[in-house]
Amino acid sequence: MSQENAQEINQRQKIQHDLAKAKETIKELEKTLASEQVKRTITENNLSQEKQINANLRQQLHAKQQNNQSLQETNANLTQKLHAHEQNYTNLQNAYQITLKDKELTQKQLNQLASEIKNFAKMLQQWQKLNYYQQQEKERNELKAQIIQPPPWKPSQ
Repeated sequence: MSQENAQEINQRQKIQHDLAKAKETIKELEKTLASEQVKRTITENNLSQEKQINANLRQQLHAKQQNNQSLQETNANLTQKLHAHEQNYTNLQNAYQITLKDKELTQKQLNQLASEIKNFAKMLQQWQKLNYYQQQEKERNELKAQIIQPPPWKPSQ
């Protein structure tokens, strides 16, 4: 029996040793589990924060897209206005060129008319001189005729 007792004691010691080892392993596993639970909680919190950040970024992206759309529409409107202003500018330049040509033509016509008026004034002056001299000649001839032939009411001497 002593051998049986010794074996039984050895078995009990081995069981107690295994039990102590198992308890130690359980404690380590509990610590690991607690640590993993903390990590999981932290990870879940991080995930929640990332989801919130993602939602905020999506919201910002949507706002930026709307702003971009608005800017594109504004750009299109401004491009149309610019094109219209460029066309208007071109039309004004063309009208200005036509006006300059018209002015040049009008100036030539004015110069021509001024020349014609000067020539007419010279001709008028010459005609007036001629008329004046013809009148003078006529009056001289009349005086001559009066001197040569006295008027009928005057007796000849």
